[in-house]
Amino acid sequence: MDTSNPPGDTSALMTYRGDLLRHAGVPVSVAGDNVIARVPGRGAAPRCRTRGRCRCT
Repeated sequence: MDTSNPPGDTSALMTYRGDLLRHAGVPVSVAGDNVIARVPGRGAAPRCRTRGRCRCT
């Protein structure tokens, strides 16, 4: 996937990442350059949030 600048369009990459997570059974939504995935826990530990970034350079 070519995400180089210009134009730096990462939408295909975000869709691909979302598809990988869905295939693993993780509920996902893709909003622009954001992939939001929620992995259910057992409720024994506090919530954990992580963020990754895909930059075009």
